[in-house]
Amino acid sequence: MVRETLLRSGVDPTERRVMVFEAVAGAEGAVSAPELLAALGGSMNKVTLYRILDLLVSSGVLARHTGPGRTAHYCLGRGHGHFHCTRCGRCICLGLEDANLERLAGPELAGLGRVEDVELRVEGVCRECLKS
Repeated sequence: MVRETLLRSGVDPTERRVMVFEAVAGAEGAVSAPELLAALGGSMNKVTLYRILDLLVSSGVLARHTGPGRTAHYCLGRGHGHFHCTRCGRCICLGLEDANLERLAGPELAGLGRVEDVELRVEGVCRECLKS
């Protein structure tokens, strides 16, 4: 399935690209490159990881968005928002999918052209941090 997804996007499914895709897909929410490096357990260096992430984003396989402190986070899909916890730094993907893009962008943008992506970041304190 992973290899087919990459091939459909025009990406050669090398072992490392598959590893990065699977790490992002298996993460709970959007993840940063340092989190991915830790999850991959030293199986690749930072430069290689960033090159793979750039390729997967440019091919549309992954989405990149800006988190707190201007840190890039990566997840599957486009056009949905993210909740960032200001205490623990956790990034949670929100259920705002492509069907909501035009509504999120607002009708006033309709005259400017076709909306293809919206980046929405909500900040607050997650449930886990509120418990402690």
